Amino acid sequence: MLIFPLLVTGSQPSQLRRGRSILARDEDVHESGLALFKRGPARRKSTTGGSRIGPEPPKKDRSCLDSIGPGPKNWWFLYCFAITCCIPPALLRGCGIRSPEQQRAWREKIGLLSIILSLMAGVGFLTFGFTLAVCGTPPTRFHSGEIQPASVVIHGFDYDFSNFNHPAVGTWTGSQNPLYVGGWNAAGNDISFLFQNVNQYCRDLIIKAPDSTITGNGGDLNWYFPCNIYGQRGNIGVNLTGVENGANCHYASRSRTMLAGMQPEGQVYYTWDDVRDSTRNLAVFES
Repeated sequence: MLIFPLLVTGSQPSQLRRGRSILARDEDVHESGLALFKRGPARRKSTTGGSRIGPEPPKKDRSCLDSIGPGPKNWWFLYCFAITCCIPPALLRGCGIRSPEQQRAWREKIGLLSIILSLMAGVGFLTFGFTLAVCGTPPTRFHSGEIQPASVVIHGFDYDFSNFNHPAVGTWTGSQNPLYVGGWNAAGNDISFLFQNVNQYCRDLIIKAPDSTITGNGGDLNWYFPCNIYGQRGNIGVNLTGVENGANCHYASRSRTMLAGMQPEGQVYYTWDDVRDSTRNLAVFES
């Protein structure tokens, strides 16, 4: 056995580097970042058993809306679910729509269809229903000159007097129809002057003469014009007889109430050809 003495000269080194030991173990060897990356991620024990690789994902806060479907819960999702809430997921699964994603897609399709149908309904209303909603049902109209003998004209409306009996007053017994008895010539004609609307806009504008026998209270007169019957075609001359006689004037409150309670058959109208007809004594006022 040879023994070599250790010769130490000068000062000792400031740092000794330790290498591989006799047992071939690495001691105090610092690995670089690249070496740590190559070793792979550390394994962490999962809370459900086993191991998982990498860091655990952050936990998300769950809301009560997560149970009704997947994906974002925006206003569109809530609208689609609201209009299809009567269709439960169990029924959709029975129809072959099993996964939550398929069920959400089906509900959104129904939402699109509902919007399309609403737009179609709106266009249909503007096309067909708007006129009826605003203007209503047009009234029944009768052309002047074509009023049947069973009717009379009062204030521009046609009244059916075929089953009318005049109330008992004077010589009337309550079972007589003025269209057929009494010689009134009322059948199919205009009897508006028998029911004059007085003391309204013309109050104090139309006044009676000092020697007039028109009845009334002060400025309120019972009639303005002769209470006569006129033909519906307007081709009969002016009838001024009986202007002082109010026997035909229905100004009593009972008569006015009975007229207001009667339902007219429709409006009576004239055409411009009727006005231009030289055989008819017609004029247009404020039109």
